[in-house]
Amino acid sequence: MSLIHLRSVSFWIRLKINLGYGSQNLETIPNSKFHILNSISMSLERSAGAIIFRRDYGAIKYLLLHYPSMAHRSNRDYWDFAKGHVEKGESELETVVRETAEETGIEDLIFVDGFRETMKYFFRFKTKLIFKVVSFRLAETRTETVTLSGEHDDFIWLTYQDACRMISFANARRVMDKANDFLGKVIPADEISKRD
Repeated sequence: MSLIHLRSVSFWIRLKINLGYGSQNLETIPNSKFHILNSISMSLERSAGAIIFRRDYGAIKYLLLHYPSMAHRSNRDYWDFAKGHVEKGESELETVVRETAEETGIEDLIFVDGFRETMKYFFRFKTKLIFKVVSFRLAETRTETVTLSGEHDDFIWLTYQDACRMISFANARRVMDKANDFLGKVIPADEISKRD
């Protein structure tokens, strides 16, 4: 680990303590504190995405996209949800609709009311430290066929258990858990047993 990286880690730990969050997960930092983080020498990125599901002969299947390494500022490839940057003047829902259409060709999203989860994390790209906030909605589609953009090289529809095993990052798995739990409260009772 480089000296610069160690200093950065130490700085962020001190910053979290000074903001009153100690060693808590970054997801617990409220939106009202983002302006403090944004005023520090780093970038703040906001993205929005969707946990997309469809009904497959009564079973619930979730869509995951494969992100190849370096195509998304990562040194490794990973599986995750459809998501992208919120453009100026765009609402989160508009971003989700646009990004889903661009990345998957899916244009028939039906949003599940009441679900919105946020992931917050730091990452470094080249020499730049970035604080990223990604808001996720839960949405159903009746479209099975996916037309990938150049940003991804594969996709897969999986049951909840299989999707949790495939998702690459723990914070995305937590969002998946919350989406599946929420969906279990709103889908008809006769379909709940068919989700896995």
